[in-house]
Amino acid sequence: MDPTYGIINVTLSLVGIQPGPNWLSNPRLALWSLVLVNVWKWVGYFLIIFIANLQAIDQTYYEAAAIDGAGAWSQFYRITLPLLRLAVILTVILGIVNFLKAFALIFVMTQGGPAGHTELMATYVYREAFGTGQLRFGFSAAASMVLFVMIMAFTAVANRFGRAGEVAL
Repeated sequence: MDPTYGIINVTLSLVGIQPGPNWLSNPRLALWSLVLVNVWKWVGYFLIIFIANLQAIDQTYYEAAAIDGAGAWSQFYRITLPLLRLAVILTVILGIVNFLKAFALIFVMTQGGPAGHTELMATYVYREAFGTGQLRFGFSAAASMVLFVMIMAFTAVANRFGRAGEVAL
C-alpha cells in the first residue's frame, strides 16, 4: 500500500491512473484499506475451515437427494448449507473476534490515524494505557471489559443461533 512502490499503485499506474492514492494517509480510504488487508489475511483460514467441512459431508446425503430428483440449488440449500452450519457459526465468531481485536494490524499500519479514522477498541485500550504519557490504566481496563463483553455477546448470540437448528441424535 505504499503510495509510490506498492503493488496496487504500480498496477493502477499501468492502466493510466497516476499518481495512486495514499491508502493509509487518506482518512476516507484508511479504514477500508485496513478492512481489505484484514479480509485478505483471514480468507485463507476460513477457506480451509469450509473445505475441510465440505470434504467431511457424507456422499450418501447427495445420493438420497438425487433419488428425490432435487436440483443443484436445492441440494445446496437443503443438504450442504445445514451441514455447514457449525462451520459458518465458527467462522462468524472468529471473524467478529478477529476484527474487533485487529490491534496488531492497525497499530503497525496506522496507529489509529489518520485523525483517528482507524481507531478501534483495541487501539483505544493501548493508547489509554500507554500512549497518553499518563498511564491511565483505569480507562484502559474499563475499555478492555467493554471489549470482552462485546466479544462474549457476539459469541453467545452466534452459539444460540447455531443450536436453533440442531438435530438430536
